[in-house]
Amino acid sequence: MTESAPIPPLVVLDTTEMFKAGHLTGTDWRRLLAYSDDDLVRVVIPEVVLRETIRHFKRAVSKASKDGIDSFVAAQDAFRPLGVNLQDSVSGLRKAVREEATAYESWLRKELTDHAVVIAPLPKIEHYRLLGWAMEERRPFKDTGDGYRDALIWATILELTEQYDSLQQLWFVSDNVKDFHSPPGNLAAPLLDDLARQADCPSVELFRTLSDVFTAKADHLARLVTALEMQSRLALFPSTVDLVRDAVESACDDLVGVELPDDEWAASGHAYLESPTFYGVSPDLSTLDWQIAEEFEGGTLVGTATVRAEVSVDGYASKSDAYLETGELVIIEGDYNDHTSWVATTISADIEFNLTLTPDAESVENVEYLGVTLVQD
Repeated sequence: MTESAPIPPLVVLDTTEMFKAGHLTGTDWRRLLAYSDDDLVRVVIPEVVLRETIRHFKRAVSKASKDGIDSFVAAQDAFRPLGVNLQDSVSGLRKAVREEATAYESWLRKELTDHAVVIAPLPKIEHYRLLGWAMEERRPFKDTGDGYRDALIWATILELTEQYDSLQQLWFVSDNVKDFHSPPGNLAAPLLDDLARQADCPSVELFRTLSDVFTAKADHLARLVTALEMQSRLALFPSTVDLVRDAVESACDDLVGVELPDDEWAASGHAYLESPTFYGVSPDLSTLDWQIAEEFEGGTLVGTATVRAEVSVDGYASKSDAYLETGELVIIEGDYNDHTSWVATTISADIEFNLTLTPDAESVENVEYLGVTLVQD
């Protein structure tokens, strides 16, 4: 049995957001890393973005070093006629700057890793595919042919989407409007086409800044916080697992005689069986999956549980169908009447229940059958 935690969204950052981070001290960055620590989001930095960020940092340090040293030398020259001798430490400044620039990469990689940030490796995209993008002048390439690094970032996102299904959300943060946006805040058409070609693709949304993410997704993030707090609370009550398991097993027994929905049954391949009802339910409790959805005043908890089960279904079939389908049907009563037989067959299905737990998860107060989804072999 597993307790389903909410699915943390993937947050993928472009260089436009990473370079602003510097030493990761900004408000939005501290918030993002705190969310990552708590597994509210999964932050992904493509390797190419990290390398670009380090390159930009070294350039900024080099410029600041030149400007600072020039100012220091000018100060020495200004004070010297007044008999004030500033200690000549230009060489020391240059050394300190070089050491800072060199140390930044190892510091940044470690700091990100310490906060559970994933540094995605360079994508395995074929060179001929990149060349095709460039020759076609398709986003993220420009009509000049520039855009190789941006193409690697997009290829990294495509690889990520292949690893997840449509339940996953991916939030891409990039202020590179010319290469990724069209119009701002929306993915360019060629990029949407890439995603459309993938089956069961995650939802991919584009944001210009982290601040935009936190504004647009405030309610979503709040729901994640609440759900994870509930999961943490329930972890304090180990008996909850046994309570839910026993309640679901008992509820499966109570399904005997309940009719199956016509829309589900019509797609089962057994449409010849009329008035199908549960005849027997054998749940595989190792597949039991449950998630707390809401907490009411006083501590009462409400959630859902789903279990895979082997289901015997009984119903009525014409006598000709009953004897033609002998490989799939068990004939309970061949001569139920002049025209029909009472028969049964076995299928696999996912059964969903709604559960109400008393405060502090001491007992399961109520179990409600929500529905069944037939599993096609």
